Amino acid sequence: MPSSRTGNFSTMPQLSAVVFMLILGLCPPAHAVQARTIRVGAFPVPPILSQDSPGEFSGIYAELIEQIAARENWTVQWVPGTWAEGLARVRAGEIDLMPVVIPTPQRAVDLDFCLENVLMIWGQVYVANGSPLQSILDLEGQRVAVMKDDLNGENFVARTLEFGMTCVIVEVESHDEVFEQIAEDKVVAGVAPNLFGYESARRHGVVAAPILFDPSQTTFATAAGHNTDLLATIDRYLRVWKKDPQSVYAQALRHLSSSPNDSAGKLPRWLLSLGAGILVIALLLLLWNRVLNARVKARTRELVASQAKIRIIFDQTYQFLGLLDTRGHLLEVNRTAADFLHAEPEDFIGLPFWDCPWWNHDPVVQEEVKQGIRTALSGTVHFGETRHIDPEGKPHTLQYTIKPTLDATGQVESLIAEGLDITDKHELEDELRQSQRMESIGTLAGGIAHDFNNILTAIIGFNEMAMDDAEGQPGIESSLREVALASARARDLVQQILTFGRRQESEKSTVCLSLILREAIKLLRSTLPSTIHIEMDIRSEECILANPTQLHQIVMNLGTNAFHAMEEKGGQLDISLREIEFNEREPVIGSRMPAGRYLQLEISDTGPGMDEHVLEKIFEPYFTTKEPGKGTGLGLAVVHGIVQSSAGYLRVQSEPGAGSTFQIYFPALSEEAGTTRRPDLLAGSLRGTERILFIDDERSLTQLVSRYLTTLGYRVTALSDSEQAWRQLEADPDRFDLVVTDQTMPGLTGTALVTKMRENGSRLPVILCTGNSMSAGRGLTPQLEIARVLQKPMMMKELATEIRNLLGEARPQFP
Repeated sequence: MPSSRTGNFSTMPQLSAVVFMLILGLCPPAHAVQARTIRVGAFPVPPILSQDSPGEFSGIYAELIEQIAARENWTVQWVPGTWAEGLARVRAGEIDLMPVVIPTPQRAVDLDFCLENVLMIWGQVYVANGSPLQSILDLEGQRVAVMKDDLNGENFVARTLEFGMTCVIVEVESHDEVFEQIAEDKVVAGVAPNLFGYESARRHGVVAAPILFDPSQTTFATAAGHNTDLLATIDRYLRVWKKDPQSVYAQALRHLSSSPNDSAGKLPRWLLSLGAGILVIALLLLLWNRVLNARVKARTRELVASQAKIRIIFDQTYQFLGLLDTRGHLLEVNRTAADFLHAEPEDFIGLPFWDCPWWNHDPVVQEEVKQGIRTALSGTVHFGETRHIDPEGKPHTLQYTIKPTLDATGQVESLIAEGLDITDKHELEDELRQSQRMESIGTLAGGIAHDFNNILTAIIGFNEMAMDDAEGQPGIESSLREVALASARARDLVQQILTFGRRQESEKSTVCLSLILREAIKLLRSTLPSTIHIEMDIRSEECILANPTQLHQIVMNLGTNAFHAMEEKGGQLDISLREIEFNEREPVIGSRMPAGRYLQLEISDTGPGMDEHVLEKIFEPYFTTKEPGKGTGLGLAVVHGIVQSSAGYLRVQSEPGAGSTFQIYFPALSEEAGTTRRPDLLAGSLRGTERILFIDDERSLTQLVSRYLTTLGYRVTALSDSEQAWRQLEADPDRFDLVVTDQTMPGLTGTALVTKMRENGSRLPVILCTGNSMSAGRGLTPQLEIARVLQKPMMMKELATEIRNLLGEARPQFP
């Protein structure tokens, strides 16, 4: 048993060996894999890759891939074409492997590369034999051929841009075509890899210029994410072969660097050329570096100067400017915007735009700014307007925009905020609106007063005649006197309306305003109750050009208004006069006051004051806040008209609970100015027998004047049609002794009628009647020879006196 057991154990190692050999025989070797066809792109770039016959290729890349294929049981299928076609095919998956590819970040988007490089090549510029070209700078403006999608060509273009050069680039399909373009004089130079040029340049009759650039490693590539096992296998072989000087890779390199005609032990001719080329390149690179440094320094100086100019413009523009990032935070702000806040730009950089001092006073405005940023980020410009209180407490109106800036893809990359202080513009617009409003009200008032003048003239005239007829009848005389008093009050009211509308000329003279002021204050003291205390402060005795009566009226109207404001609780009325000089235009009601020297009349009270709504309307006729019976609403309207007609300016300041202040500015006179007064009327009988033509479009006036003058013995022709009057004057100029005409009439105005008379040779004396002396004055010229101008409403005796004065005098002799 033991012997038997011992024999069995002795045979076990032999049995195990037999079993192991059987298993080994049944399994294939580890390196034996299933046969595989590899499609490889092929394009002519000898000696790196050359086609010897259809389907047969040589060169270092062909030798390497064939040796790896034999060891990996691959079948290599070469797919010929141009370089660009091969690149497109590998990207599209039509081939598996592309040789002689230079890895770049741009190509890495859709290609994968071997980790091990095969060769280093340089970009080389080639020219025709005998070309004088020595440096890249000689190619300025010249035609240069490059192969399509060749990185050497792309690198060449980049170098020219660095030098600030411009070349005409001609793209072709292969490096052979590059050389053909040079040989046929279609281009001055071409770009190809240096190794290709060593083999092919002489064949095409071109030579290498002393311009080498951008050495690059070449290797194999596949479509991104595909056939990565092929790249791993090639890397594995290359890593091993590069360490062995007798390897397939080393032999392929020696074959590439040798020539059949080279003698043993001699360096190949191309290698000697390469060494010489590298030496030349080193010298050229040194020169290039110096030139490039000089250009960079010059360009840097230009950029610094340009940036300084841009910064000056950015800071000095009158607009507020800011640059925001896409979060709405402030990146840059100009000096104008910072100065507006009495701050430095650095105080705001990095802050959210809505938290900056232009808006942080108002949460509503802040939210509007946030919404504006969102609007701009969507690609739309945001427009806004807001109010801001500056550090001195002055309110400002700001207009601003937030607009997007886009990058090359159309995406918003930043925001530009622009602002403008439009406070002055708003004030001017308000002043213009107020001026236009007052002008329109004045026009309306003047028009109403003109029509009312005609009516009032008829009432006064017929009342005069009725009083003459009622002589000896006390009851009737008494009633007619009341009519006359009422008519006089109506006439004064019309004069106030015309004064407000600045349509009533008044005689002006040199007036010492302080004297008028003292007289008016004396009168006010006697009429105001003791609860109103008057303070007077007169510091000027200068003169102005104005109507004394109207100046007195200004003081009395403003003083009376102040009394009504303080009547219930009492208070203080301050009246002052002083000289003041403005160096620039000052805002006042309706306009801007020119710079100059003025007398400032200031009347202020301690009454309840007025709000903005009331302030806007206080100069409108018949607007009043007083109780019925305490005012007509014309007082301030008349003040406004007097100030305007006196070439003065008006400013009002008032707030609820803070009283009211009226400031009136009259231009100060440097020397006295005289005034011309009308001569007194001649006394004597008003009767006459002369022939008078009276024209007025108001029929009641033609009846009145015709009846009145007829009673005085005159022979009167009264017409309401000025065209008809002209036809009678034209037909018989000597028929009349005097013409009395209204100014404002349909058809021919009074001055137009007189113009026709003078053009026709008539020298008849003319009396012009008008309810608007300013409009009449615009048409009066010495050539019209108008003898008298009467202001409506007029008394009939006044008209009769003027007629008698003219007809009783010697007939004027005009040249």
